[in-house]
Amino acid sequence: MDYGRFLVISLGTGSSKFEEKYDAQKAKSWGVLDWLLSSGSTPLVDIFTRASADMVDIHIASVFKALHSEQNYLRIQVSKCRHLICTVQSNQ
Repeated sequence: MDYGRFLVISLGTGSSKFEEKYDAQKAKSWGVLDWLLSSGSTPLVDIFTRASADMVDIHIASVFKALHSEQNYLRIQVSKCRHLICTVQSNQ
C-alpha cells in the first residue's frame, strides 16, 4: 500500500483560559478525594486528558515516521486561546 497517499491533519481543541498548575509539595500530601477534586479543579482528570492527547500525537507521528511519510502528518494545537472563537468554545 502506498502510505504516501494519505495526508492527516490533526486539530487540537486548544487549552482553556484557566489552566491549573499543580504544586508537587502540596500534591504529595493529597488523599484520594483531593486527587479527584481540589480547589474547584479535577487534578486526576486533567492529567489523564492532557496525557491522552499527547500520547495520540506521539503515536501517530511515530507511525508516519516508520512508514517514511512523516511529512504527511501535521498536528495543529492551539496553546492559548486569544480569539473570540476560542473563548466561545471554551465556555460551552
